[in-house]
Amino acid sequence: MKRSDGSVAYKVLYRHNGKQTSATFDNPQARTHFLRNLDAFGPDVAVEILDSSHPDEAPLTLTQYARKHVANLSGIGEATRERYGAFIRRDLARIDLPLDAITPAVVAGWVNGLERAGASGKTIKNKHGFLSGVLEGAVRDGHLSANPCKHTRLPRTLQRDEMTFLTPGEFAVLADAVPAYWRPLVTTLVGTGLRVSEATALQVQDVDLDNGTVRVVRAWKRATDGTGWRLGPPKSKKSRRTVALSTQVRDLLVPLVDGRAPGEFLFTNRAGRPVRLNTWFKGVWQPALKRAHLGKPLRIHDLRHTCASWLIAGGLDLLTVQYTLGHESLTTTSDRYGHLMPERRQAAAAVMTMALAQAFPEIEPPRAVIAS
Repeated sequence: MKRSDGSVAYKVLYRHNGKQTSATFDNPQARTHFLRNLDAFGPDVAVEILDSSHPDEAPLTLTQYARKHVANLSGIGEATRERYGAFIRRDLARIDLPLDAITPAVVAGWVNGLERAGASGKTIKNKHGFLSGVLEGAVRDGHLSANPCKHTRLPRTLQRDEMTFLTPGEFAVLADAVPAYWRPLVTTLVGTGLRVSEATALQVQDVDLDNGTVRVVRAWKRATDGTGWRLGPPKSKKSRRTVALSTQVRDLLVPLVDGRAPGEFLFTNRAGRPVRLNTWFKGVWQPALKRAHLGKPLRIHDLRHTCASWLIAGGLDLLTVQYTLGHESLTTTSDRYGHLMPERRQAAAAVMTMALAQAFPEIEPPRAVIAS
């Protein structure tokens, strides 16, 4: 529409609180932004955003800032950068408001939407963590006075993906079902707790047979375009570690080390090339599971969980388990495997029994033995 002074204005008619009303803008970008907010969030939020901004300007939105934030991140691989970009397009676009319109209520509504869509607690935590990092950057850059993610209450899921633990006897059955050529790899996975991406990236030079250790310094990662794999650093700083080898694993690795060049891959396929997980999974792992008839679901990653369960059953503390598995945080180890340490609960109950015996001396406590 034209104003009396000859300038062009852009008008939007909409209904708010049961009445038809309108808003006028000086440029089509601001009009388009208002229409998008109307469609996405309804008139109440759209009007609130309009009242708190300048209608003749197109304010910096969450996704615009998030893209700049990711572009400026250092210390991440291109595959991670691509994954963040997809997350921005797929998830943050649901709340693509001006930065100063991202409130704790908006973040809470977004989190609730993820939960209603069936996202797991871990997924929601990861996505919320990324959003919080973006908005923390906006605070540092002066776009926000405070991070609206700071006090979000995240939902908890009743259970994580179920972990499967093998007994030594069950692993013996599995190992017998695996072709002899691949038995060293499978035994190394359960005997060291290495991730399969770490184990298949091991080179001959990483194995120290004299000291009975293996050094984890690299892992396979998906290439940026998702069509292949490349070598990169392990998952985190603490994933770079030296793991002790059991006698059985060491003995299986001797023929794979002796006489070979330091830079050769320790485990290769029958053609002498690097092991590719998808091919190995279909050609080796799945047929072995069928032959083993274990009667329980078993992922390759469950060999890592089995390693942790055996270490804990043997009396090792969680700090040692954390180092062996390469977890970045002890909390991760405790959350994942703490339930495998019932003796802690028993020890706590024994200590409390002794303490309450002093408070209620008339009640003779049962004999309590506290493990040293």
